[in-house]
Amino acid sequence: MGDPRRFFTAIGTLLLVLLGWDAYSEYRIVKTWPTVDAQVTGNRVRRYIRRGGKSNKEVTHFEVTVEFRYWAEGKLFVSPSSEDLTSPQDAQQELALYAQGRWHQIRYNPRDPNDIRFNPEFSVLGVSIGLGLSVLFIAIGSTLLYVWRRKRTKSPRRAKPHRQLS
Repeated sequence: MGDPRRFFTAIGTLLLVLLGWDAYSEYRIVKTWPTVDAQVTGNRVRRYIRRGGKSNKEVTHFEVTVEFRYWAEGKLFVSPSSEDLTSPQDAQQELALYAQGRWHQIRYNPRDPNDIRFNPEFSVLGVSIGLGLSVLFIAIGSTLLYVWRRKRTKSPRRAKPHRQLS
């Protein structure tokens, strides 16, 4: 399989980089994209099944699409935005929260006002869990590396010279 020290350290570092990039992207959207009040003009849920994982197990997904009408950059836009969920209860809650006719604050991309986020939250809990897992993997890899090096550099015990009997 390979060296477990390098494996754990590489996985931890990769997780740290990916989560850092994802957190930065979400943070940038939350902090730089303008907000606007938008009215829900429609919503729908699409149920689909996807196979995945090692066992090729079927997982049911619910894609919730909400369509908003809003003014941005002096123009009227009608744009959909989707979210993928794996819980039917979460999908129903999302549909109820974003019912037709309700008003919500959304964020739009100033470069392309059709690109919107209707539930952009910088998840401190998600980032914390991800960073914790990354640090855990790096710590396991580093600990294994430290133990391996200590064993390798430890000098072998010297045998006492034998006395010759006369």
